[in-house]
Amino acid sequence: MPILPLRPPHFASQPPRAPRPASISPARSRSRSPRSRAPGHRRPASVDLAADRAVVRVTVPVPPPGGSVGFTFADDHSGWVARVPDGMQLPAVAYGAGKIYVSGGFESVSFYALDAETGRFAWATTNLEDNGPTAAIYSDDRVLFNTESCTLFALDARTGRRLWFRNLGDPTLAQVTAADGLVYASHPAPTARS
Repeated sequence: MPILPLRPPHFASQPPRAPRPASISPARSRSRSPRSRAPGHRRPASVDLAADRAVVRVTVPVPPPGGSVGFTFADDHSGWVARVPDGMQLPAVAYGAGKIYVSGGFESVSFYALDAETGRFAWATTNLEDNGPTAAIYSDDRVLFNTESCTLFALDARTGRRLWFRNLGDPTLAQVTAADGLVYASHPAPTARS
């Protein structure tokens, strides 16, 4: 398979084009005639993302720390909002086996599972051996995540019980992945242990 460059190379007889100045206003660039565009170039059509559906105002309640509150919107749709007790900046959530999995935040030592239907807390794992749980993944009834100091954790997705953890070194906030029974993680240091 040939390897192709992402953009054509510039040769000495062909100096690279200078970038367009940032001072060109959008109004000026739109005023060009169609003949001044490159052949075959079409202006992209504008898209109205709300054209096929009505905008629905949703009033979201504020739950207490460590609680969740259900609400109804658009007359027949239900939702919920939860507030983890730690109250820190949260990474992305994961979903699996009817639960939502999320850490307590980048400075916490806690991890939570919430029922995806009701938003109620299913379990909490506290006092992790390392702080800063990153975004988790769900794989084979396990919740897998890394921490700020690069400790990999595997929790039982049903109970939150620690199955294993392994420190690889410091620092990284990379998300893990899993396939065929193996967990894959990146680490910037050449001294990572296996």
